[in-house]
Amino acid sequence: MRKDEYFLSSALLSVFVFISFSYITLTTELSFGDEGFYAYMGKYIATHLYFDRYYPMLGSDVLHVSSSRPPAMFYVVALFSLFGEVGIKIIPPLFISLSSFLLFLFLSRICGEERAIIAQAFFLTFPVAVKYGNMLYPESVMLLFTTLSFSSFLLYCKNHDKKLLLLSSISSGVAGLFDVTGLFILAPILATSVYRKDVRAIVIIPSVTLLVVLPWILRNLSLYKSPCYFLSSSTCSIVYDVEYSNIKEEGSLFVPFGSSLASFEIFNFLVFGFGLQIIALLSIPFMKEKRE
Repeated sequence: MRKDEYFLSSALLSVFVFISFSYITLTTELSFGDEGFYAYMGKYIATHLYFDRYYPMLGSDVLHVSSSRPPAMFYVVALFSLFGEVGIKIIPPLFISLSSFLLFLFLSRICGEERAIIAQAFFLTFPVAVKYGNMLYPESVMLLFTTLSFSSFLLYCKNHDKKLLLLSSISSGVAGLFDVTGLFILAPILATSVYRKDVRAIVIIPSVTLLVVLPWILRNLSLYKSPCYFLSSSTCSIVYDVEYSNIKEEGSLFVPFGSSLASFEIFNFLVFGFGLQIIALLSIPFMKEKRE
């Protein structure tokens, strides 16, 4: 096949996935887990043009739930809510399709079109792609930025373009503004940088990533006296206007939003989330490489 035929095949595969997943999202209700929460908050922000200190639909007169969850998904939903419910429902299939096509574009420049389209098809079979291609979760959009971060880093390793290194760093930071697990993409990137003894990458990538997420951390420090991020996501979830002594927080009522690095199960990360997928994608560009 010629390059343009591979490009067309990749584009058609992305369109097919978008149509297939959109059929599912458009024919089901936004009611599972966090879907309704993100849809409500997105519409609230689009209507009021304001990101409140506390979530408006939760809590009571004396109990407030801090709006400390990473904010990027709220703004994406707010933007797409301008197109109504349909706009909100097409977010997951749209961004998963774009992620797969972006992966093809980058890997085709690294290891050729044949292996790139295999990687794209492989990516679309991952449980994480299938799930978040049909559900309104932050990971639906976050995958686009983790893919961009990882792919641009691989291309940087090939041609040493500083702009690609900066793109990878910014993308990983943006991924972290969707969910703290987005920062997990730094693990294989930094490990590869250390193995290659690339001091520039070791310094630039975490520094720029931190600069991207720093405004959000500073905002939380100002409002809640806690970063509400990394290992302390649960320290500022609930705010009380009164003191109490005989009430115990039991059960799942006060489970904090999102997953901190301390509570995120490593088994789920490896088996379902991103671990094995990252390892698999790392190997694809180097398949059938000629050995000296």
